[in-house]
Amino acid sequence: MSFYGIWLLLPLICTSILIVVQPKKQRTLGFLMVIFTIILIVLLVLQNPFYLSTCQTVTLSNHGPFHLSFTIDKFAWITSLFCLLVWLFSSLYSMGYFLKEPLKRIKRYQIFSMLNLYSILLILNSNNWVTFFIFFELLLVVSYMIIIHYQKPENYAAGIRYVFFQVIGGLFFLTAIMFQYKIVGSTAFVPGGYAKLAQSPYFIIIFLGFIVAFAIKAGLFPVHIWLPEAHPVAPSPASALLSGMVIKTGMVGLLRMVLQTFGIEQLIGKPCVYVLLTIALITMFWGSAVAIAQKHIKRMLAYSSVSQMGYISMGVMLLSPIGLLGGLMHILAHSMVKTLLFLSAGSMIQQNNSSDVTSYAGYGQRSPIVFTGFTVGALSMIGFPFFANFITKWALGVGAIEAIQLGYINNWMGGLAIGILLFSSILNALYYLPIIIQGWFHSQNEENGEVKDKNAKQSVERYKTPVCISITMISLVLIVIAFGVFPGPIIEYCRAILSELTPLQIYPHLF
Repeated sequence: MSFYGIWLLLPLICTSILIVVQPKKQRTLGFLMVIFTIILIVLLVLQNPFYLSTCQTVTLSNHGPFHLSFTIDKFAWITSLFCLLVWLFSSLYSMGYFLKEPLKRIKRYQIFSMLNLYSILLILNSNNWVTFFIFFELLLVVSYMIIIHYQKPENYAAGIRYVFFQVIGGLFFLTAIMFQYKIVGSTAFVPGGYAKLAQSPYFIIIFLGFIVAFAIKAGLFPVHIWLPEAHPVAPSPASALLSGMVIKTGMVGLLRMVLQTFGIEQLIGKPCVYVLLTIALITMFWGSAVAIAQKHIKRMLAYSSVSQMGYISMGVMLLSPIGLLGGLMHILAHSMVKTLLFLSAGSMIQQNNSSDVTSYAGYGQRSPIVFTGFTVGALSMIGFPFFANFITKWALGVGAIEAIQLGYINNWMGGLAIGILLFSSILNALYYLPIIIQGWFHSQNEENGEVKDKNAKQSVERYKTPVCISITMISLVLIVIAFGVFPGPIIEYCRAILSELTPLQIYPHLF
């Protein structure tokens, strides 16, 4: 078996170890998850296709349409790396978050967390739609198990809604794959796509099948309903996984579809592209606008994720080189930033005994490390310079201008895209900044700007933050800032990826 084959099999071995081991302490399971993830990261780094002459491939079956095969191309490598980072920090954080949970429940969570990781890695490394579909559907089952972790009525309600939407998406997905195989005799990912698909009378059926499946998984408007229901009831480490990488599989599928199934040249000028671009813009606005009205901090973050998936979709459907670059970079940046936000929000809820966004007055003084994490994540989401999302939003805006210049979209659509991009950032500020301001500049004796007890002591009660959670916060903060201050390597990696996936070869520098 090849080195790559061993790496693909390793998460399954790790899951078997988690099932067999009988630890006496909850932290042992989290520690094992951290060790397993670090090993996977090290082995992945050793297979970096940016420095190897050929991409490694493992084929398990090749019987007609049932082609089960994996390839670690540049796209698979970079997304797998960020996926593993999300799991590493979520697992490290869970060691401090689940201290009061029953051991049996923690073990079940960690097992299904590893299976989530395994499913997503296999999705990211798939080199055809049949392989992608199999593990896309398996992800439904294992994600359901972490959503219903607390086994309360609201957990089961959110889980059922999630399954309902994902099953519908799976049926559309399967239909698209069958039509593609019937027309071109293959479901493989091909740089530049299949010209025959765009000329087929069944083009709209195939396009719609893919889009519905990926829109549901990513949480695009109007099929986003499951996402805001799942996040508030799931454990915070699970929310980080859902928002950090699970919904990104829909965006990865969208990129594969545009670049390696239909091809950019075949999609330019198609009415369906305008329709999907319009949906992306509505999603950007809708997610941000609804987030303002939310009182539960994790529900607010969930609607924020809905909006951010609109950003990525916009970048992809602009079809311009810089637009695609911005979309790909936003996938990577959002995985880190939203992981930071959900994990910090989890500690804020746990320490403050409240999920209300108006209840964190003075929290920054009581838990400075955790609230610094939330502040950095929020400022990045707004688009402040020197944070990760500034450079990705810059690329998306420039990509919209480039799409107008290339004639891919008309002036009014491009202007609308830029306008909503800016307006959505303003809306982000409206729901993030009040939390930051009251957390740092109000005292814990204030609520909604009013002093509750003027005679209260001025001493600040500090919360005790577990070391593993502090390490998680500091590490993610450094990554988010490094992404924004030194974006050069990420930009060049993403340019190399897009140049490999499409024959256009015209990805200019951002600066």
